[in-house]
Amino acid sequence: MSEFADDFKGRVVGFGTYDFGLPNGATHWLALTGKDTDDHLLLYDKLEKNPKFIKLISSRGKFELIKDFEINILKRKQ
Repeated sequence: MSEFADDFKGRVVGFGTYDFGLPNGATHWLALTGKDTDDHLLLYDKLEKNPKFIKLISSRGKFELIKDFEINILKRKQ
């Protein structure tokens, strides 16, 4: 991920594994913050055009996208 640090600047990225209760057979999860849906789509578009990122994704092995969801934070306590 350090190779793509500029692309992820200002975002929080989290990775993890499911140790038990695998939802629909999932083994890992990823969380990524952004301003809104458009922000996520623009990042995805940018990364899809980066040959180094495509090589990284292509070399990760077989995967199946189980679930994708979005959370909107409406209010934060300061």
